[in-house]
Amino acid sequence: MARINPRPDIIYVKELTKEDKDNFEKILNKFKMTNNGEAVKKLFSEFLKNEVIRSEQFQEIKKLQNQLQEAKKEKEKFLNDTDNLITSISSVEEKLKAAKKELTKIK
Repeated sequence: MARINPRPDIIYVKELTKEDKDNFEKILNKFKMTNNGEAVKKLFSEFLKNEVIRSEQFQEIKKLQNQLQEAKKEKEKFLNDTDNLITSISSVEEKLKAAKKELTKIK
């Protein structure tokens, strides 16, 4: 494990496994660097940038999920209102037919 002293420009690593060394080599190759210290600084910088992006994306996802939930509620309300309107129109139609029959009886 890395032991960090009070000075942020010095990082001590007690031991590295073969996997750790392979991973570090991949990092050096990705950043096209040969200086270990610069690669570590770049890695920290990239990590922090990615964390900010990830956090912003998470907030955007939450916002979109809330909007989707609201849209579903609005859709459900619209469908219920439509069903109620159709029922009301059917009821009015029945009353009009009944009134027409009554009027034809009176004539």
